[in-house]
Amino acid sequence: MKICQLLLQGLICLTLVHCGGDGSSDNRTNSPTATCTPYSYTSPSQSNDGITVANIESKAIDTARIIEMAEQLHCGERNHKVHSVLIAINEELVHEQYFPGVISADNRQRVNYGPDSLHVQASVTKSVVAASLGIAEAQGLLNVNSTTIFDIYSDYSDVNWTDFYTLGGETVQKTDILLTDFLAMAAGFEWDEFSTYYGHPDNSLTKMNASDDPIGYLLALDLVTPPGETFVYNTGLSRVISDVIERVSDQSIQSYTDQYLFGPLGIDNYYWQQGLSLRPRDMLKFGLLFNNNGNYQGEQIVPQTWVESSLARVLTLTPDERLSGYGYQWWQSDFVIEGTTITAHAALGYGGQQIYLFKDYDAVVVFTAGEYVAQHGDTSTVYSWLNDFIVPAIVSGANAVP
Repeated sequence: MKICQLLLQGLICLTLVHCGGDGSSDNRTNSPTATCTPYSYTSPSQSNDGITVANIESKAIDTARIIEMAEQLHCGERNHKVHSVLIAINEELVHEQYFPGVISADNRQRVNYGPDSLHVQASVTKSVVAASLGIAEAQGLLNVNSTTIFDIYSDYSDVNWTDFYTLGGETVQKTDILLTDFLAMAAGFEWDEFSTYYGHPDNSLTKMNASDDPIGYLLALDLVTPPGETFVYNTGLSRVISDVIERVSDQSIQSYTDQYLFGPLGIDNYYWQQGLSLRPRDMLKFGLLFNNNGNYQGEQIVPQTWVESSLARVLTLTPDERLSGYGYQWWQSDFVIEGTTITAHAALGYGGQQIYLFKDYDAVVVFTAGEYVAQHGDTSTVYSWLNDFIVPAIVSGANAVP
């Protein structure tokens, strides 16, 4: 099964939660209509949220192609479930659209999304938590390159830490597993959250969540591949990373992230209870932070070395039409535009929550959406808007600059 299909089935954060918000939007549904009101581009509104805005005409981007996309979205083409799309060039927001949609996979209440609406992040949360781990490392609380999972959880005496596993010609123990292996989804545990749907009794994540001690459940699993070698998408590993931050900082993940990440970014309107909800503009702030090597408006919030490691292709994935590599809780996605491969970095969440970084073009794109399809379906349109309009517009605009 292709990685992209797995992503759409399984990119869900620790638990999807109810969240919502008020926001302005037109009263259309996101379905094609015979007629629709004309679309007219306007620059995003300047507010006091710290985001700088500009007119799209002032940037090196194919404006006509973006306007064409905006018109189609406005009229509900492709039967889209997009809730918002934001585009920033050179750290300035130049395009912003919002649409009505349902809150989450579990909550079908309909919301008129707007700039002040909170939106479920699903597995975008993984990238946020990993950034907090990088801050913790910079504070000297741990070193992910040398800290083993045993160093953190040696108090779990029931875990078979010293059992030997002969895998691929290697003899390994759980004491060999580094935190970097957790970050890269390559810890080696026996895990499958895709063969069955979430909630199915045989699903690995369902079993972990049902356990009296989810962390202990995961650590007790057998190893089936040598640590650090094989990518297996495992939401349980991300849950452990969150717990590691709480252990080394003696703070809740919410409190720690609020103090050292959200606070410096000026993010004060969010919801985090078993999962994270953010405004799309605050998703953009997080994207701008990583697009600018951990610096936001002159303040180094996340170490540059951490950002570089996070976005690097730690593991190459099986060739796929959308996803090609994985770093530290960040994906790499390749787009082929006029014969040239453009590699983007992405924080991705179930349902179409996406932050795409195009570092070579100083561009950041944010989507939120309600593409909560059947457990084993793939009707994503978010990728098509990127592939058909946004990425070609970014590349064409840059190439047109003398």
